[in-house]
Amino acid sequence: MSCRVLSPPATSYNCTIAFCNEQITLVSGDSRIAPRARLPLHEEETATFRILVVDDFEPWRRATCAALGQHPDLQVVGEATDGMEAIQRAQELKPDLILLDIRLPQLNGIEAAHRIEKLVPEAKVIFVTSNNNRDVVEAALTNGAHGYVLKADGKSELLLVMRAVLRGEKVVSKSLKR
Repeated sequence: MSCRVLSPPATSYNCTIAFCNEQITLVSGDSRIAPRARLPLHEEETATFRILVVDDFEPWRRATCAALGQHPDLQVVGEATDGMEAIQRAQELKPDLILLDIRLPQLNGIEAAHRIEKLVPEAKVIFVTSNNNRDVVEAALTNGAHGYVLKADGKSELLLVMRAVLRGEKVVSKSLKR
């Protein structure tokens, strides 16, 4: 499943999100977020990494999916809006990488990551959040996260962190290292 709008949003919105060196403006009913036709990969081409995007803020999820859709080696296979749904979708979809917010309804992202680590150990979690509290960052990294990116740094860092985590590294936003 690629990013697509299954039903019109309950409220209308118009927002511009700067993400991964692209500026994406989303408006209620935006039709740009639709499944992309994918060409078959040849053996000599790069592997495709499966991504699950988890955030309760729909415009951010849609912008993230749209930005990631521009990279042929990254395939968004699903979305979730809360921690419990993240666990269920991770078990069902077996993604390589999960982009996960911390503040989520029903179950916070840190607890969701901890459970996902036990149920789908091959999936790597990157927290993408606005929470820059060092205790929270430490809790996230000790509960299954492989990366931690501040949403404010997402435009310049998210793809770099994703690629580093897929290589087996643990990475946090540069602004958290100060």
